[in-house]
Amino acid sequence: MTSTIRRGKVWNILKKTVKSFLALFALVCCLSGCSHIKSISENDERLAEAGDENAERIVPLGAWAAVYDGEYEVIEAPPNITRVIAPIGENGFLVENDGEYGIFTPNGEYRGLFPKYSEVGGKKMYSAITYNNDEYIVYYTSEENPGYVGEREYELHLLRLSDMEDKRIYFLPMIPNSDNWAVICDNCVYFEREEIKSGGTSSYDGDYIGSSIIKYDIENGKLEKFCRNAGSPVLYKGKLAFFVDGGKLVSLAEPAFIPEEYGLEDSIILPSENTIAYSYRRDGESCCGYIKDGKKFDIFQCKFGISSVDFSDGCAVWNNARYLNETELLPMFYSEKRNSIVVVDCERARYKSFINNGKMFFFGYDTDGNMERVLILDTDKI
Repeated sequence: MTSTIRRGKVWNILKKTVKSFLALFALVCCLSGCSHIKSISENDERLAEAGDENAERIVPLGAWAAVYDGEYEVIEAPPNITRVIAPIGENGFLVENDGEYGIFTPNGEYRGLFPKYSEVGGKKMYSAITYNNDEYIVYYTSEENPGYVGEREYELHLLRLSDMEDKRIYFLPMIPNSDNWAVICDNCVYFEREEIKSGGTSSYDGDYIGSSIIKYDIENGKLEKFCRNAGSPVLYKGKLAFFVDGGKLVSLAEPAFIPEEYGLEDSIILPSENTIAYSYRRDGESCCGYIKDGKKFDIFQCKFGISSVDFSDGCAVWNNARYLNETELLPMFYSEKRNSIVVVDCERARYKSFINNGKMFFFGYDTDGNMERVLILDTDKI
């Protein structure tokens, strides 16, 4: 009888020990992410474009190479979407769809906004979105295919999404760039305007003297010049930032970022949320990285140029400057927690990537430039 009781106590202790060990093991696995991330060789074909004479291999620099083998969602893209522009709202995206701009959500909903091409006063007009947030879209219109660039009439518009109120807020004697050209901060639109000498009509007549940041107050409709000899306004740490002196980033959130101090004189600076990312050329190839704790950190090297970096929730995705050319890659991202370039073992495609509301979205295009699929991965599973 006593022996049976002792064996029962020993068994209970053993069961508790095993349960504790299993709980600890599960916690360690959860923290380490061992069930989702596995190291791979830097020579693994998943880091390169297979079967192409112009293979564009991703070469890890400060980071490791890894593969993600966890769960992710893939949905079929609706027909006629040719370009994803930017996230909007919780899970929506601005897109081009069959000649118009609209909002698409991965659950299948679509809402048209306004046409990309239109006719006004007998003139064929072209529209392009240059910035958006959850409340407004900033876009410009210009005459399509004019005979002389100086004759173009560029108009800047502010579209309020709640009631589709459309305001013309400025006339622009310039060629706008749809990237890093306008932002909304503290209920004001900040945008770049070309500066010309008195009597000049465009930069093509030899009178170009630089650019300025113009401020438009949305509430009272007031326009004012904000900063001369400055351009490419962006948002950084929730505040306005812009570039001066050939690359110095002046931020209203913290002291200026000077690329030369990090050996990035000829780099492309890419502010993203709370991180400054960058891309620069080395030995004929592009290096991509970011600034962490005042130090430069190179993530990888590749042949293609990096046009944008989206850094959020400890992860980064990037778009190369030729994402709709002959380059087809597997979807990949960088995990700061893992210090790894992580490849998702899915179908190869020409991917354009964003991070929005705790999810990574990889939009895959076919060789004709039509979107085929959307791959969705939770950042908290990394």
